[in-house]
Amino acid sequence: MNELRGRPSWLMQTAGRNAANVVVRALETVQIQVLAVKGLVTAATLYDDPAERPMSDVDLRILPEHVARATDIGRRLGWGVPHTSRIYPIVSFDVEGIRVELEGAVGPPGLSHLSVSQMLSRSTESDLLGFPCRFPEIHDHALHLCVNVFKDKLTDAASWALDDVSRIVRQADFSIPRFVALARVSRSHTIAWIVADYFATERSDEAWDEIRNCLGVPESPAFVRAFAHFTRNAPTSLGSRFIARVGSDDAISRARALALTAARTLELWRHPRG
Repeated sequence: MNELRGRPSWLMQTAGRNAANVVVRALETVQIQVLAVKGLVTAATLYDDPAERPMSDVDLRILPEHVARATDIGRRLGWGVPHTSRIYPIVSFDVEGIRVELEGAVGPPGLSHLSVSQMLSRSTESDLLGFPCRFPEIHDHALHLCVNVFKDKLTDAASWALDDVSRIVRQADFSIPRFVALARVSRSHTIAWIVADYFATERSDEAWDEIRNCLGVPESPAFVRAFAHFTRNAPTSLGSRFIARVGSDDAISRARALALTAARTLELWRHPRG
């Protein structure tokens, strides 16, 4: 159990940065590129004071083909017992009391065509965390954050994750046309539309209202209705979990995501820590 959870945000941010530094240095030494995402990055870039942004764990992304090697390295370096999955490219460790998630996909596999490889190729090195670390390009990160809250059915997403989504589109270097183009090419147009509609409708968010208008009509209105039905009427049901994993605009990806979600659900039922 993470002993630091529930502590002040500044303590979690400091401990998270230290744990990330340990992992990034170890993996970069053996030529495994690491990309920081979500809380570490948003705290450093979207808030005047990083301590304003709560955090429960550290999220890092690596290429899926590097997950097995990262698992072996973590074992050798004594990062605790790794928690892995046979279904998803993911491994997590407890590093210096902090849970560190190393994932090889953007959200559950099959949900978006945006890949870790693409994000790494467009990333830049930053020292905002106090050590050299790769940060995602802003539009890649915005879509990643959208996928993250979508798979949590929006209503189950952490309040700080929703705040990140609201804040990132207000940055000076954020371009709505570029984001819309990325959502389309990543086959995530419907996901982006649902997220935009939620913020525009439920939060009266003017920036996301403009994004929704630029996105136009969702590619799959039937899916939008189904998503709204399950998340409104049966938010904790298995059907709700499944529909939040099959939002891709690509039919083959939806079928793949459905199969993987079924397998992952069974895996988590048998081994809760995954």
